[in-house]
Amino acid sequence: METTISKLQSLSQFKNQQVIINFYEEDELVQREGLFFESIRIVDCRIQFCNEGIIIFALPFDGCMNFTQRTDFKNYYFLEKDNNRVELYFP
Repeated sequence: METTISKLQSLSQFKNQQVIINFYEEDELVQREGLFFESIRIVDCRIQFCNEGIIIFALPFDGCMNFTQRTDFKNYYFLEKDNNRVELYFP
């Protein structure tokens, strides 16, 4: 079975673009981040968004979270565990 970390490696295909990150608790939006980045790295249970080699945002995740690509929109992903989820959208 493929692990969450190995599935997340697919995000490294996104380069030089924008990401919208929505954080939900119990279906309530509690935080939103939008940023431009050059590259993505997956290091020590963190998704690191980088510009010029500098981490501009690090998204920690639990290795037990379920990572899926959604079909609602192109380039739309979820990290979910229990009643919490993080949505990543690459417009």
